[in-house]
Amino acid sequence: MTREAFEKAKDIVVDIQSLKNIKSEYKDNHWISFYGAGVKEQPITNGILREDLEKFVDDEIIKLEKELEKL
Repeated sequence: MTREAFEKAKDIVVDIQSLKNIKSEYKDNHWISFYGAGVKEQPITNGILREDLEKFVDDEIIKLEKELEKL
């Protein structure tokens, strides 16, 4: 494995863990919010956006795990 591939793998592992942390929060029925430099807390409440976020998180975990396997 090249150094570049190793660094990419590390980044992917961090991203997967972040997504799993988010998934854990919504599975435990905790609220989820986003923060940014220019905006304050932006909560994600129940509804279409939360459902889409949950699907996105699940899909991204699968995608990143497949990418990690390729490395």
